[in-house]
Amino acid sequence: MKVALAHDFLIRWGGAEKVLFDLHKIFPEAPIFTLFYDKKFVDEHFPNIKIRSSYLQRRYAFLRGLTWIFTRIYTDIHRILLPWMPIAVESFDFSDYDLVISSSSGFMKGIIVPIKTKHICYLHTPTRWALQDTKQKRNFKDETNTKLTPKEIGVNLRNYQRKSASESFLKRAYTHFYRIWDFEAAQRPDILIANSRYTAQRIRKYYKRRADVVYPGVDIHTKLTRNKTRNNTKNISIDQHQPSKYFIVVSRLSSYKHVDWAIEAFKNLPYNLVIVGEGPTRKNSKFKIQNSKLRNKIFFRDFIRDKNKLMDLIKGSVALIHLAEEDFGIAIVEALKLGKPAIVYNKGGARELIKEGISGEFFTNKQDLSDIIKKVAENIGKYKPAVIKKSVEGFSSARFKKEIQEIWLNG
Repeated sequence: MKVALAHDFLIRWGGAEKVLFDLHKIFPEAPIFTLFYDKKFVDEHFPNIKIRSSYLQRRYAFLRGLTWIFTRIYTDIHRILLPWMPIAVESFDFSDYDLVISSSSGFMKGIIVPIKTKHICYLHTPTRWALQDTKQKRNFKDETNTKLTPKEIGVNLRNYQRKSASESFLKRAYTHFYRIWDFEAAQRPDILIANSRYTAQRIRKYYKRRADVVYPGVDIHTKLTRNKTRNNTKNISIDQHQPSKYFIVVSRLSSYKHVDWAIEAFKNLPYNLVIVGEGPTRKNSKFKIQNSKLRNKIFFRDFIRDKNKLMDLIKGSVALIHLAEEDFGIAIVEALKLGKPAIVYNKGGARELIKEGISGEFFTNKQDLSDIIKKVAENIGKYKPAVIKKSVEGFSSARFKKEIQEIWLNG
């Protein structure tokens, strides 16, 4: 049987790419079809794998080069190619394959395969920017439904408000027509798989289809030592005059990740915060810290490529803080597998991962976040590492492989 894998694009590491990597381990001979890719990223994370890109590859490389020359930043340059992505997805030829497994958050669910070819789509989420995020972006309001002041809005949000006042008709029209294509594309796979019950519910709501639930595999392959943890703690330059306790946020730094909520919460807390990640709101977050004189208690680390170092850093924390409404939350499971409690936003797939009062706590809005952080810090003894680890024993790559194979064989 000839098998192919498909993924939206390969430009940075995240939960979807971890799932693709696990799928590749199940089907090591399968090539990966993708709209476009970053060669450096692929060489690092998917070496010696056949990558087959669409005609957008040249356009992506050209745009990235231009952006690098003029601004030295090309994190989200791929968004310029959005209008061409549906057409590019439909241009792939899968006539030589018996099975195609796509990993999609937006476009690859829409590939067209021959009648003889089975298409299984692991759908990480219905397309958020087209189906959910548009309404949230039109009004930046806090949880009490009060419009934010200019100071509270911050640099990036002020920029957005200036842009949104003249948001183009073409952009809104494209989103409208994309939704039509998106719904049709979601009907094409023979089988849909969701990464959580929450995602399955959203698939049913937006696409009117049933999806099997297969949680991503999360494995911690590391030996943790006190020396390593201590060294990492020094590396983040925690001031010896500050309290030794620190919490950690591991996240891409985007507006919907709400990292600014954590920054606000720690203004009046006697603990340190370590933020690990990169993204478009990083400069804005650093700006807030400098202006609120939090430089001695909030510390930024770039994306940590060495998994052992990241796990050691989490292991040395009081707890992980997860601030966004996510479809699943691999970072949460990693922390739990290390025996650390997690403080999690009470929405989304993360609710399926935490046992309140046992493996962590939920917060409902940014107003009560500081109280929950304080509660966890003052009662840390009640969160038993052995019990926390046991609660997530089922989230393994072995179980992921077994369930994917069962769907493939029986579907």
